[in-house]
Amino acid sequence: MKKNPKFYIWGRATHVGQCYEGLCATTIASFIEQLMKEKGAVPVELCDLKPEYNVQTPSDAYVSFEYEQNGESASENGCQEEAYENMLEETAAQACKKMLDMLNTRREEYCRLCNIKYVPYSYDVKIIKKDDSMTLGEVREWFRLSAIKDPAIIVF
Repeated sequence: MKKNPKFYIWGRATHVGQCYEGLCATTIASFIEQLMKEKGAVPVELCDLKPEYNVQTPSDAYVSFEYEQNGESASENGCQEEAYENMLEETAAQACKKMLDMLNTRREEYCRLCNIKYVPYSYDVKIIKKDDSMTLGEVREWFRLSAIKDPAIIVF
């Protein structure tokens, strides 16, 4: 069965000259893309959602895929669907961990070179599952109206 998983990423924008103060949504999207490709998914679209150019990193990004899920019977379908949903959420969590590990490694080196105290990042990125029939516009509007202000990944 063909699936079209989508991820909406909300990071924390920062000035490009202060890259260690934010969380770039497109970088998280690229880690999601890498992990999904390892699982056999074909990327369809990856983009930041900045309306115009400025000197900040993107606060939000979007990535979508085509993914072929093989199924044997209708009785297995429920179990496969649950495994598929878990795989998407685990992929988002793994991407966040990879991003945080990379940021902390680079920040530690930066602090060493500048002879300043290293304090590791510890972002708590929320992973939220939404209905896969929602459009990107609907997800962005839902997120805008929600009380969530911290970095998050919405899987839909």
